[in-house]
Amino acid sequence: MMKEKIWMLIAICISTLLLSTLPTKQLVVVSEREEILNEVRALVPMSYQMVDNAIHILAKGFSEMTPEERKQFESIFDPSESGTINQEYVNDVLNHFIDIQHLLDDSLSIEYEGYMYKCDDLSLYRAENNKLNVCPYFKLENNPNRKTRLLINEVANIVMQSSNKTTNHSKTTSIYYRGFNPRGLIGTDESVLVPFLLEISPSETLCYPDAYAWFASLSYSKSISGE
Repeated sequence: MMKEKIWMLIAICISTLLLSTLPTKQLVVVSEREEILNEVRALVPMSYQMVDNAIHILAKGFSEMTPEERKQFESIFDPSESGTINQEYVNDVLNHFIDIQHLLDDSLSIEYEGYMYKCDDLSLYRAENNKLNVCPYFKLENNPNRKTRLLINEVANIVMQSSNKTTNHSKTTSIYYRGFNPRGLIGTDESVLVPFLLEISPSETLCYPDAYAWFASLSYSKSISGE
């Protein structure tokens, strides 16, 4: 009886020793908040590339842009076709893009808003106090291009806020850029829009974040497609 107990004790000790030498598999639980923040952080390099491409185009100077690049720039920053775009204006836009790139490169603070407070129904992000807040709708958005473009949009918004360059934009400007495509508002005949586009001046678009997001996005798409 005593021998059986001794052998049993030895067996338990050996089993314990063997188990202690086996590699342990840790259970890693990633919260929904961390998953979303990680996804947003993964969008930053592409956003940076888009902004870098825009900087490369603008650094050429207005007169040295290709006809297609100039047309793209004017369609976004001068939709009223005022013809007032000059090199000084391009320099101002370029400097804003450089500030946007610096923020993407160095010090972008990202937080997740787990509730709808202060977020529009379809907003993916919200800029406030030099910080990018991710809104709940981000989880439902399946278009990575829209996620990236709107990320640039809100970073541009942070830049404008921090430099006190935000202006009161007309509803017309907001509607135009929310539905922007190269021919005007999606689903609308361009001729109908002409009277409204005349209200949007370069001085207004200069500090309008959507203009920067659209120029970075569309010009990058054309550059990688070879157009």
